[in-house]
Amino acid sequence: MQKVGGAGGVKDVNKKIFLCSVFGIYCAALLYIWLFNGRYRLYDMPLSEYIQRSVNLIPFLTVTNYIKSIGTGTINLKTVFINLAGNIFLFTPLGFLLPAVFRTLRKFWKSMLTVFFIVLAVEALQLLLQIGVFDIDDFILNLLGAALGYGIWKWKPIQKFINV
Repeated sequence: MQKVGGAGGVKDVNKKIFLCSVFGIYCAALLYIWLFNGRYRLYDMPLSEYIQRSVNLIPFLTVTNYIKSIGTGTINLKTVFINLAGNIFLFTPLGFLLPAVFRTLRKFWKSMLTVFFIVLAVEALQLLLQIGVFDIDDFILNLLGAALGYGIWKWKPIQKFINV
């Protein structure tokens, strides 16, 4: 294994290469899931009309509707779990990998601001391509997942392992 640095500041180059590779694969998979996985333009309508029908800016409206639908039996629990937990856990690796790979993103606010703009860009792209909806609940859950990932990255045994 190739090492770089002096006493007390040894960095394992192979770990850095591994983390960068995982980050690249994760980003490619995330983009595929977010933009292309089984999605295609469903509606032939003007973009302005699509946006009016596909934007939810009311926090926790979708979550509340899921809970109500479970209570009335109009949706199954698996669908709710996949949508809500999926939005959280899909972004947990991003919260971990950003500070692990990019030294400039090791402060919580910098990582979360970066995630905020990544999510905003892709949500906007989904609207422009008419392949998804812009839901503030998804946005909140994505940020929560990234914050969870950042918390995992901050955990001392993890930082010791990756030589931060």
